[in-house]
Amino acid sequence: MGRQSEPIINHFSHQHPLHLTNPQPSRVCSACKQTLETEPLYTCRSPSCTTFSLHLKCSHLPHRITHPCHHNHPLSLLPKSHNPNGVFACNACGNTGDGFSYNCKDCGVSIHVVCATLPLCLSHQSHGHQLGLVFASPYATGGFRCDVCGVIEGGKCWLYRCGSCGFDAHLSCATSKDSYCHFTFIPYGDPDQFSVIQ
Repeated sequence: MGRQSEPIINHFSHQHPLHLTNPQPSRVCSACKQTLETEPLYTCRSPSCTTFSLHLKCSHLPHRITHPCHHNHPLSLLPKSHNPNGVFACNACGNTGDGFSYNCKDCGVSIHVVCATLPLCLSHQSHGHQLGLVFASPYATGGFRCDVCGVIEGGKCWLYRCGSCGFDAHLSCATSKDSYCHFTFIPYGDPDQFSVIQ
């Protein structure tokens, strides 16, 4: 059974109470930076703060996790980057972000919350086998060519890969809503993916 939604919560990431409201397509979740089109959300009603919102599921993100990408230390949930400008570079997808991240301060690892919850394997219409999430390129150059879009990725980004065929895909190409993929998404808590630290 799902967690009961409280009408008003106090969240560690924000100084004002947050109120449960209906979906609002014009709002963006302050944690995952995705739109709030179909899900209930928590919003701040303080006149001095009109943009802070959280998806219901993002309000329940665990504060500390262990993740298979980083066995050295637990990752802590940060509502804002330690960097002075509040922006971080995600070690998973290579993109910058200004939302919540899972972070290891000791190692300088920062991961978007969406990237931290990607499935460890999935199926994609462009390949007959399961693709596994790989945390580093298997190639000496550190890069790879995406077999879905054809673009060469030169960075040290995660990828989805079929090891037996050498089929590689960007995270975004493998999980895009525009291309067919199949995976079961258990938001923020698949025990086989990472563990929550109390």
